[in-house]
Order: sequence, then structure tokens, then C-alpha cells
Amino acid sequence: MNAYTQDDNGAITITENAAITATGTAAAYGIYAKTNGNNSKISITNASHVTATSNGINATGINTYTYGDNSLTSINDKGDITANGLVYAYGIYSRTRGSNSPITINNRGNITAESYLVAGIITIGGSPISITNSGDVTSTGTTAADGIGARVLGSTIEIVNSGTITASAPIQARGIVAYGFGGAVTIRNSGRVTTNGHYSYGIYAYGGGPNAPLTIVNSGTVKARGHYGFGIYAGTYVAKSGTTIINSGNVCGSYAGIYTVGYNGTTIINTGNVSAGSQRAISVLGAPAKIYNSGHITGFVDLSYQGDTFINQAGGVFEAKLTSYFETRTRV
Repeated sequence: MNAYTQDDNGAITITENAAITATGTAAAYGIYAKTNGNNSKISITNASHVTATSNGINATGINTYTYGDNSLTSINDKGDITANGLVYAYGIYSRTRGSNSPITINNRGNITAESYLVAGIITIGGSPISITNSGDVTSTGTTAADGIGARVLGSTIEIVNSGTITASAPIQARGIVAYGFGGAVTIRNSGRVTTNGHYSYGIYAYGGGPNAPLTIVNSGTVKARGHYGFGIYAGTYVAKSGTTIINSGNVCGSYAGIYTVGYNGTTIINTGNVSAGSQRAISVLGAPAKIYNSGHITGFVDLSYQGDTFINQAGGVFEAKLTSYFETRTRV
């Protein structure tokens, strides 16, 4: 199904209840919607099984693109989506280019995507992006795979997952990934996220501009397998962009449970379980770290040595393995 408008005020609304199968030698799109004008929103409601298969470059279950200002995108999916392509495959791909053109996605269906480079859900824009997932998302790549991803310039990202996300690829696999350039990034996971790859990230968050703080709240299970597996990886690289991680669930990575890089401070509040196959439970680089533990940390802690705080609160267990480094490289 394809829909396209060229002029201003050219809104597109699609409601789909019948199964869709799309095949192509170059590209295949189950549902494709694009608007070029201003005030031209896209609204898609899907309850059908969408299958896109391509022997060429791209296979996408639902694909949307708005170019104009004031052109929001809303996707509400409760159907299953299967995408299989030679080079790229996306369950849902949504992009906006104009100002005041937010993207909102609510997925309750099951998404399966396989290709050379693959993502279950991917969004790109310069306005707020909000993704809510309660379905099962499985991404399998022959090179790299993302489960749910968002990239925004000058605005905010919020990703909420209560479903099951599985991403696997030989080189890089990421379960939930968000790049925020100049806006706050918030990730909330109460579901299950599992990744497997040479470089493997359960949750990956990046703040690349001023006033781009990262907040990650996990009450679910996050596991990153592979040679370099990071349960949670968070990086902020400019001032006024700190990192806050609140964990009441289970976080484990083959290389590190929680790994952060920041220049405006990192705060970690743990009431759950954090561990790593390498025993590197928590590693913080850059600005001072504040860690409050009333849960269970297994392994060693390697902090920034720039005025760090580690408080093992009542009920907290720090099951030390190997050597931990705190402020001024104090060994414990």
C-alpha cells in the first residue's frame, strides 16, 4: 500500500485490517506513506500481518516520511510485521525533516526483521520522538542489528519498553539505542532485552549536544552477550548533559554491567542486580560518579577518580571481585 501527497495540508490516514504481502527485486514496502508539504501529517493504524521481502536493497514493513513543517507522524501497530531484505530490513521506519513534526509510535505487535543491516523500529527526526513497545521485537543481522532505535537533533527522545527485544549480529548488536543531539533522552525498560554480538549493547544511549541529559530506568532484565557485551552503555560528551541510571531489575554484560562516559557527572541508583562476565560490574569515565547501592553488585567498580561517591546503603551487597578503583585510584 502506497500513499503520497505533494502540497501543503496533504494529510494521509491509513487504517489497515487485511494482511499485506510485498515483494520486490530492489525494494519492498508493506505500507509506504510520504508527504512533502507543510501541515501534512501521517497517521497509520495497523492490525494486519505485514510481510515485506526484497532480494535487493531494502525491505520495510511500515515506512513513513514527512518533509514539511507541522507534519507529525503517528503509527499505532498491533499487527505482526516481518521484513526480510538483502542489505537493509526494518519493521517500522519513520523519518521527519520539518520543524514541529514529532514522531509517535505505539507497537503492540510482534516484529521480526532479518538482513545485512537491520532494525525492528528506527526513527529519525528533529522534533520529539516517542516510542512505546509492548510486543516482541527480533532483529537478526549478518553484520549489525538494532532492536529499537531513535536519533534526534535538537529535541527529545523517550523510549518505553515492556516487551521482549532480541538483537543479534556478528559485529554489533544493540537492543535499545538512542542518539540525542541537544535534547533529553529517556529510556524506560520493564521488559526483557537480550543482545548477542562481538560488540553488544543491551541499552545504548548517547547525548551529543548541550542540555542533552540521559536518563535510563530499568526494572526489567537486560543481558548483553558477546566478546564486548555492555548491559547499559551511556555516553554524554558536553557540559550540562549528565547521566542518571536507576536500576531495580537485572543488568548483566559479558564485558561490563553498566559502563558510562560523561563530562557532567553520572548518578547510579541500584536496588536490583548488576554483574558482568568479566567481573567489571560498573565502570565510569570522565566526571565524578555518585553510586547508591541497596541492591546487589557483583564484581569490581572502576570510577572516574575525580571526587566519586560510593554509598553501600542498608540492605546493599557489594560482592567484590578482583580490584575496584575509586577516587585517586584507591584500590579496594
